[in-house]
Amino acid sequence: MKIVLSTAPRLKNTNAHSSEAISIGLLSIATVLAQNEFRIFFIDANVLNLGIGDTLDMIMLNSPDIICFSVYTREMNIISELVNRIKRKKEKVIIILGGIHPTYFPVETIKYNKNFDYVVVGEGEEVLVKLISLIQVGALNEISELEGVFSQSDSFNIKPYFINIINDLSTLPIPNRNLYSKNESYSILTSRGCNHRCKFCMQPFEETVRYRNLEGVFEEVQMLLNIHSFKKLVFYDETFAADKDRTLELIKGFVKRGYGSNFYWTAGTRADTIDAELAIQFKKANCKWIFIGAESPIDEQLKAINKGIEFKQVENALSILNYHDINVALSFILGLPGETWETLEYKKNIILNSNAQSIHVGILIPHPGSKIYQEILEGKHNYQLLSADHKDYTRDGLIYKIGDITSVELNMYANSIKKELIIKGIKLEY
Repeated sequence: MKIVLSTAPRLKNTNAHSSEAISIGLLSIATVLAQNEFRIFFIDANVLNLGIGDTLDMIMLNSPDIICFSVYTREMNIISELVNRIKRKKEKVIIILGGIHPTYFPVETIKYNKNFDYVVVGEGEEVLVKLISLIQVGALNEISELEGVFSQSDSFNIKPYFINIINDLSTLPIPNRNLYSKNESYSILTSRGCNHRCKFCMQPFEETVRYRNLEGVFEEVQMLLNIHSFKKLVFYDETFAADKDRTLELIKGFVKRGYGSNFYWTAGTRADTIDAELAIQFKKANCKWIFIGAESPIDEQLKAINKGIEFKQVENALSILNYHDINVALSFILGLPGETWETLEYKKNIILNSNAQSIHVGILIPHPGSKIYQEILEGKHNYQLLSADHKDYTRDGLIYKIGDITSVELNMYANSIKKELIIKGIKLEY
């Protein structure tokens, strides 16, 4: 069977930017399926900057029997339109949806479009092999017994909710980068999960971090170096330095193997994980950028979103990293609980006077499934939900208002800050 795995096409009329790093989760699934002797075609439409028409053409060029999409909430409309176009060209092709939105809302997702054949909940490496194997031999009656898989028939019946989780990450193969074209930047995961619960985040798994064996990580990096020439490695762990001892062991392993002379690397972590010891080792291993979600300089807002830090910890991490000549990218969110025109002005002043080398300013997007979405739905913190339409859940969508400020006005305010950052010579992306 020929199987296409694809991300959603680029969205129209948003200021979302394409990513330079491949979707490593989807690539992991593609690798497992390929190892099980399925013929795989991998498409990351975001990296390739493909709109709906180009994505359709690339998919149909491979004449697939099965197409698997990874989907976020904001992409549900465009995926639905794309699938309708696909079915008009090839009616019997089987469509499988997975990703964060289907994981939170499997029944809603399968009901969203009658052309969606199956929805997979959670991590897909193991369950997709089972599902596609049953499809291949025509044992469709057995699919209803698979946990964490929903079909059109399940949209009318009650089925127990189950999240597929890979507990032992060492059982997964190294992602096969030969499934897509070479790049100057590669992404890697050394862990999955997060042990924090920020209210704006969609995190369906338990409050734990599952780690890969470090020897497997070193093997993957060495394999990349043997096959490809690249300049940048991106750690996509949700909190790179969650376990300090393990992080030090990883970074010292990089230094020992001389990886710093081959490429530089970036990672994202929490402000409260950074200290001088880590920064020194980061620098030795040729770390160029650390991304930190500052979210807000107002401690009351940080507490309201359950961030678990104070802003002085962000300032401390920034100071330590800059002292050791490591660039810092900070991210701020407008529209958090308690936001007013006065707090926006205060934030703007802090942002424009920050010593960070890159600053991202965005607005709160309350994704369905997050705790903040539920609070907005309930009208807490002076919020009012204005739209439940998936297509509006982008940076410039009219989603909610807080007090007398709409999300559209928040985005306009964020854009005005970005213009001033550009004038000051501060990078918006890193």
